[in-house]
Amino acid sequence: TYRAWVSNLDRQQQPNFIPFNPFSGFETVGAIEFVNFMLLQSDPSGFLGLFGAWPQSMDASFERLRGRGAFIVSSSFAKGVVGPTTIVSERGVDCVLRRPESWPKSGVYVTSAGKKVSTSWQGGDFFSFKTTPGGVYKLSIDKPRAGIPDARTGLKG
Repeated sequence: TYRAWVSNLDRQQQPNFIPFNPFSGFETVGAIEFVNFMLLQSDPSGFLGLFGAWPQSMDASFERLRGRGAFIVSSSFAKGVVGPTTIVSERGVDCVLRRPESWPKSGVYVTSAGKKVSTSWQGGDFFSFKTTPGGVYKLSIDKPRAGIPDARTGLKG
């Protein structure tokens, strides 16, 4: 994906460094939009995806990218593994996430205010959880232990 993007950018780059796109304005034609999509997929059908188009050999992180459904997402990717992720729900709608390839299907943990949040598998690699307006949700593949801060998320189980 990365190589295809660079090749496409080279072909379409204008002297002002904006890629030519006759179908939309600046918000969808620049390199920033493409990089944001590589980090956070926010699909029109209503799910979020983490690092699905990011090169597996490159570490990365992002903070406060906005996803459809009024979600603010922060996450990291190191050594091929998606790290702990924070999702803030502004509207309080269900959050549907495509499970990152590096996360086991049986070991995804979601907490809010230090309490476990129930998840529901939607089939395939998709799961969801209910949110509340202003709720902050921590997602990880490490199970929080009772009263002990999780080494990766800092949350107490």
